[in-house]
Amino acid sequence: MILVRFEDGSFRKVPAALLGKLINSKEITHFRRSSGWVDATSDSVRAHFSPSYHGQERRRRPRGTGN
Repeated sequence: MILVRFEDGSFRKVPAALLGKLINSKEITHFRRSSGWVDATSDSVRAHFSPSYHGQERRRRPRGTGN
């Protein structure tokens, strides 16, 4: 879940999969990253979010979670 700030000034946690849609529709002004708040209207954020990735998983698995 990601904390976002909407156009009306309200805050809410939303699923990460919804973030791209909210940015593209300009419904939110800011969202929270681990490094701090990001201005969704002017900061460098992904221009085109893909709702799901269909390629092979390339990230390493955390230790103790399988092969």
